[in-house]
Amino acid sequence: MAIARRTKTTEPSIRMEPGRVHRGGQPLNRGAVVARRLILLALLVLTTGVLLQQNRDIVAEIFSRPVTKVRMDNQWQHVSEQEIGNLLTGLLGAGFFNFDVEGTKLRLEQHPWIRHAAVKKIWPDTLALSIQEEVAIARWSDGQLLNQYGEVFRPPG
Repeated sequence: MAIARRTKTTEPSIRMEPGRVHRGGQPLNRGAVVARRLILLALLVLTTGVLLQQNRDIVAEIFSRPVTKVRMDNQWQHVSEQEIGNLLTGLLGAGFFNFDVEGTKLRLEQHPWIRHAAVKKIWPDTLALSIQEEVAIARWSDGQLLNQYGEVFRPPG
């Protein structure tokens, strides 16, 4: 009876080169792999474009949805919600992506009692406001006040 013996070889039956993928002993052509990926990407972009074109009314409605809600993140002592509403008049109603956050911040900071305003848009139609009020620590001449940073400001009224 013959005994099967395994012989040890130092070389593998399939040579593996770094960075190459082998299937069935044949190395893949990198150019073919890149071409397949580019074709797949082009098909994906084309399909997305066609879907967006066919549903452009829905897409336009989503992207032009106006900012209609205001969320106030903190309480104020010297600034009323009505004053904030008056400052925001004319700004609300702009589309979410067209809403001027920096302009709104600057407009709020024009109020004498507002030291700093942070304005943030929240999808789909909300504006979040965080306002830091001035803290008056002393009276100054002619109805002016001195804040905690040593700056003089004049409150309304």
